[in-house]
Amino acid sequence: MQASDRDREATFVHISDVHVFSPRSMRLHYLLDKRLLGGLNALLRRRRLHDFDVTLAALDFVRRSRPDHLLVTGDITTLGAEAEFRRFRSALEDLPLTSEQITVVPGNHDAYVPSVVRGRLFERVFAPYLETDAEFRAFEWPMVRLRGPLALVGCCTARPCPPPLAVGTLGDQQLARLEAVLADPRVKSRCRVVGLHHPPQPGACHWHNGLTDAAPFRKILARQGAELVLHGHLHRRLATKLPGPDKPVAVRGVGSVSVCEGPPQRLGQLYVFRVRDREVVAEESWVYDPRRREFLLDP
Repeated sequence: MQASDRDREATFVHISDVHVFSPRSMRLHYLLDKRLLGGLNALLRRRRLHDFDVTLAALDFVRRSRPDHLLVTGDITTLGAEAEFRRFRSALEDLPLTSEQITVVPGNHDAYVPSVVRGRLFERVFAPYLETDAEFRAFEWPMVRLRGPLALVGCCTARPCPPPLAVGTLGDQQLARLEAVLADPRVKSRCRVVGLHHPPQPGACHWHNGLTDAAPFRKILARQGAELVLHGHLHRRLATKLPGPDKPVAVRGVGSVSVCEGPPQRLGQLYVFRVRDREVVAEESWVYDPRRREFLLDP
């Protein structure tokens, strides 16, 4: 591929909802907060549903396919434990991709309790994958990473909340910065891909697990546009469009990458997108096959 083509084309993989869990990550003080319920749920149910070996199979797909970028949209962990964060970071470090080629944003499980947020655990563990490009402001959400024809805009919807809530919030300051970023000529001249954990489209979530300021987010898209919005959170595939200033904005939700059992439509999933100039020209869904223990193209 000629240099000019490298500037015009890119392929990237989207995964979400890894839900790393290890009983060894549980600590005595977890009995005093929300992690008691989360830990019991993980021990009784989630550990059978989510298998880190399936995530490793997805990362092996990344290793073999060598995309230009990997985007991870949150819920790396189950309990927001440091051991869970670091297990996934270690797996990322084994990939033949640099930190400049991997972008990670948090989900609600990554802000499971207030102490995790106060200690900025997510930001500390995944710092190399959160660096905003130097030409933009020092790191604040949303992060901005310009990669050839791609403008990756990573948003944070993660916030601690009491059970049974799993809501997300962007906040007024992040929304204002997001609008400025999407209108920036350096971003607007590329294929703008917005990654966040919670779905922004109406009707996708319920009162207990939605994006609290989804309506303002959609208004920003309607004014400024974007070429693609990617999310996770609901552990199922979703595809829709939202209004933009001159054309609809494609929205894609990916299933949890680590699900190892259940109906085919709920098994581990990843997306592959190909971008040329300012457009998404191809997208593929790959689904985990438990018999072959690998991800196969969903026909």
